[in-house]
Amino acid sequence: MVSVALVAAIAACAPSRHPPALAQAAPMAPSTTALSSPAATVQALRLMPAGTSPTCQQAVRARDTLQNLLSAYRAARLAGAGAEGCATPAAVASYCDTSCTAASFSGPTAASPGPVCLYRCWKYRVVAIDSQAISGADDLDAPFWFHWAVTLGTPDGGTVTTHEELKIEQGRPVGASSTFPFVITAVTTSL
Repeated sequence: MVSVALVAAIAACAPSRHPPALAQAAPMAPSTTALSSPAATVQALRLMPAGTSPTCQQAVRARDTLQNLLSAYRAARLAGAGAEGCATPAAVASYCDTSCTAASFSGPTAASPGPVCLYRCWKYRVVAIDSQAISGADDLDAPFWFHWAVTLGTPDGGTVTTHEELKIEQGRPVGASSTFPFVITAVTTSL
């Protein structure tokens, strides 16, 4: 887990280097989201616990922080509803919740490196999302790319962990009639 001391790195950097999404972030909970850049040291954003996170609609419309967006998206996915409001239709289409079958997970037609589950795919369901997300951005300006681990519960009671990359930039979330500065616009997965 990223140390709390790294949160101080956000305040130590010149405010002109950070968009409001980073400059306004404040410690909220034990969960951590990390942001790194070749031009800066690793920095941490704190995610709110799932029970106290805003909804996706609230987070997107607030137009304020990546912290709120990631907290809301994580909480909605763990709750099993509402995550679509944090993402564009194209990003939501990356998930296979409605199209997964047994063949999506094994055999010659299985997705590689595996299906991307928003809430539940076939007999698998999202049971945990790691609160530590690492950004691979080459600067602290949008678009932002975050990486985090997603744990799926398996039919036999086990778990499988996949890794997602989330692209965050200006976009129009599902159900919205206008664009907002922080929306998940693309999703990819790896094992």
